[in-house]
Amino acid sequence: MADRAAGPWSGGTTVLTAADVPGLNAFGLDVPDQPVLAADRIRFHGEAVAVVAADTDRVARRATEAVVVDAEPMEVIADPLRALEPGCRRRRWAEPLP
Repeated sequence: MADRAAGPWSGGTTVLTAADVPGLNAFGLDVPDQPVLAADRIRFHGEAVAVVAADTDRVARRATEAVVVDAEPMEVIADPLRALEPGCRRRRWAEPLP
């Protein structure tokens, strides 16, 4: 999913992906059913795939540009009636985590 490329960053810069989350990569109020960072699929536009921490904004921006996301777009089904049609691929918001 997300991969971090080596870069000429100053000390104190860290790039984390789902592989770096210790233990269960999930959180939730009652049930931990939401990933901390997307691991095997991105569920919605804007879902976090990596976290960057750096000493300065400039270095953080350079580090974010080095993060590579390997994902293929999924078809958007925005019409609820179409989503109910036979043969329409169904996706639940919070599918069980592996």
